[in-house]
Amino acid sequence: MRASGSEAPPAWISTRVTRELGISYPIIQGPFAGVPTHRLTTLVSNMGGLGCIGAHGLDGSALSEAIGQVREETSRPFAVNLWVSTSDPGGAQVRSEEIARRISCLASYYDELGVTSPVGLHSNIQDFDRQVRAAIDSRVPVLSFTFGIPPLEVMDECRRLDIPTLGTATTVDEARALEQAGFDLVVASGMEAGGHRGSFLRSAADSLTGIFSLIPQVVDSVKVPVIAAGGIADGRAIAAAICLGADAVIVGTAFLACAESGASEAYRAALVSKAAGNTRLTNALTGRMARAIDNRLVSENDIGDGRSYAVPDPARLDSNGGGPCLDRAAGRVNGSLGGAELKHHSLDQSCRTDDLANSGSRYLLSKHGQSLAGGVTMDRDLFPKGAAL
Repeated sequence: MRASGSEAPPAWISTRVTRELGISYPIIQGPFAGVPTHRLTTLVSNMGGLGCIGAHGLDGSALSEAIGQVREETSRPFAVNLWVSTSDPGGAQVRSEEIARRISCLASYYDELGVTSPVGLHSNIQDFDRQVRAAIDSRVPVLSFTFGIPPLEVMDECRRLDIPTLGTATTVDEARALEQAGFDLVVASGMEAGGHRGSFLRSAADSLTGIFSLIPQVVDSVKVPVIAAGGIADGRAIAAAICLGADAVIVGTAFLACAESGASEAYRAALVSKAAGNTRLTNALTGRMARAIDNRLVSENDIGDGRSYAVPDPARLDSNGGGPCLDRAAGRVNGSLGGAELKHHSLDQSCRTDDLANSGSRYLLSKHGQSLAGGVTMDRDLFPKGAAL
């Protein structure tokens, strides 16, 4: 693909991923579950990257609608991300006694926020079969998966319809398993990544490798293109990932901090706050290991042994009559210390600058794209003289 005019782009822009997916830059927007990213998805794709819809939490009908919205605003490729497994072993069903215990543990937080304690669990777990059916029937340009490998018939249908597939690996063994299952691309997800850990062969606690150690290991173990994810937020990290053999990167938190992400103002402010420099892998929030800001909600509820549990998510515990859940209630405290300390803020470990909060995703993607296009003369300044890239 031509970057501009008749000159071919540098080899580290025109990668196997950009050619296979039909994008201009090897930059993919991370999927954000529970955050309305319609504007961001279309903008990233229109700017030459790959926008992505985080479909976790959307039923089949809502997903079809979201895909339609994106298609109305871009003719460029975009992706849909699905969770193959919505819970770890033992976590599919939560007993009423556990829900009651969890509500009791959180009661003081509701009192502090002046909100009525919940009386039950509002579940937003969606049916994977209906989600993937909606995505395939909509002929999405790219389909990505995390938390495992979908059924063989799903992979076969994607191949028949020429829908490229991405699978998430947190270890070399998982990367090999994804390749053997027929995935076109493998995402190497380092332990720095924000949100849930997508491990599926071993526990998340036993599958923790830093991204810049994981990239070359995965690249050396599979033949399909590798996409790097986890703590990548600026041109330096993109350059490092590509230098280590990745054919593209996923940028998550940096895009989440932009206004177009649909994240609340309080969430975006938290991403560039002093507290954002102190993140933690925890099972306190959903029972599944995830990286989040180490605030009171996390530190006071973390079980601490690294295992997964069937723990009701505080964000899904709604009060009687459909009142606000803890996460929404905390967000109403107008960014005060109390509110920020009681919210679930997922984010990665990456370099944070005011650019993330003060600039839109158009600027962010343009800046990274220019870096990759030679705007900061990466081939001269960042790579050894004469390096074959």
